[in-house]
Amino acid sequence: MIASEEAKRKLNSKKMIKKQEDAEKRIYEECIDFRICPYCGEDIDIISLYCIKCDRQLIYQRKLR
Repeated sequence: MIASEEAKRKLNSKKMIKKQEDAEKRIYEECIDFRICPYCGEDIDIISLYCIKCDRQLIYQRKLR
């Protein structure tokens, strides 16, 4: 009984981590859609996907639906 409860907890934990990662990815992609750096909130160059303020090259891999 205790083992099955532990297994359920681990499974739920993995599901919550996956949901959180999906939400973070969605927020990241939406920021880039609106030409905003997801890290500092400044405008980014949409062609090169580069933020000058925080000196980051952003990665964008949205799949076409």
